[in-house]
Amino acid sequence: MLKKATLALFAVAALGTGNANAGTATGTFTVSATIAGSCTSITPVPLNIGTLFGTNQSATLTSTTINVTCSAGLPYTLTIDYGTSGAFFARNMKSGTNLLSYVLYTDINRTTQFGDIGGNGQSTSGGVAPADGSTSGGINTHKIFVTVPVQPTPAIGTYQDTLTATVSF
Repeated sequence: MLKKATLALFAVAALGTGNANAGTATGTFTVSATIAGSCTSITPVPLNIGTLFGTNQSATLTSTTINVTCSAGLPYTLTIDYGTSGAFFARNMKSGTNLLSYVLYTDINRTTQFGDIGGNGQSTSGGVAPADGSTSGGINTHKIFVTVPVQPTPAIGTYQDTLTATVSF
């Protein structure tokens, strides 16, 4: 009988040393993520104005495009610097030391020059404005209207300028 009592005592002791839950406590936590928008590409289409036979008769009008791809709903600003000219209002293509003036516009009526607001130390005066947009996640096409104004006919040659288009978001 002593054996049975000892076994019973051990069984009760084993039950008493376990980790019994006296209660519970709960807490909540938040899981979050931020989806950052981005622009993945900017593709300016090169512009070849073509062969000009004198520029003192009438202005030459043409256009090109810049394609921008950004996240859906992301506002961005597209700017174009002043190239090698040093100024928006006096953009020049060069052939050696000879110059051929041209102007970029954001609209077909050619009332708003396309430029870089605040970049390269430039003033925002004179109506120079970037083209603003918001995309639905695909390619947004910005049309750039170009005018080679009436000017004294420059020397014969191939004229060019290099511009940098920038998307800020």
